Amino acid sequence: MAPLLWEELAWNTMSYSKSINSNHRAYGSFGPNSKASALFDAAFSKPLPKKRFQTQKSSGTPTDSPTVDSLPSVAEGEPAHSSPKQVFSPPISLPESTSTDGTVENDNGLSSSSSDEDSQPVPNVERPTNSSSTSSLNRAASLRSSDSPQAGTVRTSSAAFDFDDKEDSPPPSVKRSKMSPPSSSSSKFAAPKERRPVYQHKWTENDDEDNESGDENAAESRVSPGVTAPTSSALQRGPIYKNNEGARIHRVKEAHQCLESGEHDDFKQDIEYILSTMKGNASINIKCLSTLSLARKCVSPEFRQFIRSEGLVSNVFKGLAEAANDQNLAICAATVIYLMSRDFISLPVDAHSLRLLSQLLRIEKLDQNEEQKKYASLVWEVFTSYIERMESVGKKIVFDLNKDQLTPSALILEALVFILARSTDENLKTELLNLGILQYIVGKVEKIVLRLIHDKLSEPETIQQLVVLERCFRILESCTLFHKKNQAFLISHRGSLLIQMCGKLMTVIHDTISNCAVGSELARSHIACLSLMARVLMNLSHENELCCTKLGQVPGFLPQCLSSYTFLAPKFAPEDKKFDLYVMMTSLCVNLVERCNSNRRKLIDTSVKVYSEDGEATEYKALDALAILFTIHEAKARNIDEDLDKDLAFEEPIDEDNNDTDEEVKDDGRLDRAKLNEMSESEMLQAVQSAMSKASAHMEDSVVASYVALLIGCLLQQNEGHVSAVRSHLQDGSLSPMIDQLQRFLDFMKIASKKSGGCRSIERIIDLLDRLN
Repeated sequence: MAPLLWEELAWNTMSYSKSINSNHRAYGSFGPNSKASALFDAAFSKPLPKKRFQTQKSSGTPTDSPTVDSLPSVAEGEPAHSSPKQVFSPPISLPESTSTDGTVENDNGLSSSSSDEDSQPVPNVERPTNSSSTSSLNRAASLRSSDSPQAGTVRTSSAAFDFDDKEDSPPPSVKRSKMSPPSSSSSKFAAPKERRPVYQHKWTENDDEDNESGDENAAESRVSPGVTAPTSSALQRGPIYKNNEGARIHRVKEAHQCLESGEHDDFKQDIEYILSTMKGNASINIKCLSTLSLARKCVSPEFRQFIRSEGLVSNVFKGLAEAANDQNLAICAATVIYLMSRDFISLPVDAHSLRLLSQLLRIEKLDQNEEQKKYASLVWEVFTSYIERMESVGKKIVFDLNKDQLTPSALILEALVFILARSTDENLKTELLNLGILQYIVGKVEKIVLRLIHDKLSEPETIQQLVVLERCFRILESCTLFHKKNQAFLISHRGSLLIQMCGKLMTVIHDTISNCAVGSELARSHIACLSLMARVLMNLSHENELCCTKLGQVPGFLPQCLSSYTFLAPKFAPEDKKFDLYVMMTSLCVNLVERCNSNRRKLIDTSVKVYSEDGEATEYKALDALAILFTIHEAKARNIDEDLDKDLAFEEPIDEDNNDTDEEVKDDGRLDRAKLNEMSESEMLQAVQSAMSKASAHMEDSVVASYVALLIGCLLQQNEGHVSAVRSHLQDGSLSPMIDQLQRFLDFMKIASKKSGGCRSIERIIDLLDRLN
């Protein structure tokens, strides 16, 4: 209900006072002569149940006065007015009353007074600041209603007085303020003051719920039950993170991702800065220092991977394009190229980059001056830090150069070995020929071989020359593998210079090793160089009758090839190099005699030494020596096969008559060993390692026996009359062991080899031996 207007209450009270006898005092009212009693009644009387009365606007004086059922509450604040005739009640409030709808409301403090001559509306007095919010809202609504000229049916929740508006006279009109909204004829709505958003910190969800429930109760207590509360335009808002407490922030990087991103940005800025200083008209010293900075960065595998993944390799080579014009810049650029080529992933090199490599490859000597020594020391520090870093992560780096041997040619030669070994690009191999790199390598081989023949070198110098020769052979091997153009060029270049130099080197190796002690470092270096040379010649002679013919024409080449694995390898080669030398030399001999009958006749008539396990060297004819060698390796492979069968543990099958002997094992020698489930972990690991080593040895002996049998079959082509020499060394004079060995080798080659050319050659040899058996 709307609050009771102060003006109407004062006017009706004055009319009621005049209608009664001056000596008569109504309960709860007071006159000018009875102030104390009125104060006493107003202060200590109990409120009666509220009744609704209606007031109606009328122009005349009321005739019938309504009966007063209850008293209004005394105003809490003591009014201060200029009229001395008006007396007000003390600041005492009546207890709260409950409305019909159950809403707790406060009785509005009202006071009435009468005067002998005139009566004026009692002004509203503001309460102290500690008054309740409900009373403040009622007083605000009363002030707004008092300014309205219209007075319709008014209902209050805090006052218990209703007047008959038919008999009551209207209150004096009061001017409406400009800001007062027009009142409705049926009811008056009290618009609350605009509420500003207030920040309230929320600690937990329960606190938020309590605050929300408390705000709702406070809002309900402020609004009267008969008044519809207007919608607030400014809603109270909580913290900005209130609605995002349970939200999940997506695309958050992990710690290692942030680290990688930061490293990527650092690498990008470094390479951009370094390349910018290497371009333009910068001085040679600035370019050298920038190249050294790039080399220090390339020590890190992550930085090298960044350059490769971002496609900056070509940019680096473009920045080093002028390196061949200065020796100091050349050594710094060669260091960068060497470090970038040491990764397992192939370094992409185009024709422009190969041209730079070709220029740097020809700088073999450096001027010995102070500036060159300074840059050589800086370059050596870079290599030292690189080797230390690789060894710290468990990777052993083979670096055969010392500080005095650091030249652009040596570093680029090493880099080419790694680049070509991990690249299968045929265009790259062709560009090596077009840019003259293959010609330079052949000239390098010639120079070293002639120096080994004519110069008296010390053992360290000889080993160093053999190391350089190994690098050259590795490059030639990669360039000639399944590349017909490079093969044809190297065979015919400068009158078969490479073939002639290989024949001379074979003689030097045999003469040197024969005079060396077994197991010496010099012998190991010569054996390694011999194996690499055999790889190059094997690529050149593969299905090439011209190369086989020219090699057969080299004096003493065929007997030395055969003697390499009948005498040289068994006596002087280390255990880890024997198998490679066996396979390479026998494969080379097979290529030499497969398509050239002249080489077959030369080799059959040759006598070679055979080194036995007893340490004795006996000279045999070629077929006799090969047959002896086959029987040795075939017997080893068969014995290892039997040993592997003995190492296997089998349980005895279930006996239907007696099931109590299921856990027993056989008593024969083959299966008499402990069960696998009774072996400890260390014993089982040792057994597996033993089986693997035996399997590896079995494979090596089986492969060597297969190649020897294949060579014997090739020699017997068009020379069937010499088969008796082979039969004399085989068991029962039968070729069946050789046939069986070649059949197993053929099955293996069908699985391992994608090309069928080699398989057809093996099948042809098997058919020949079957016919001769």
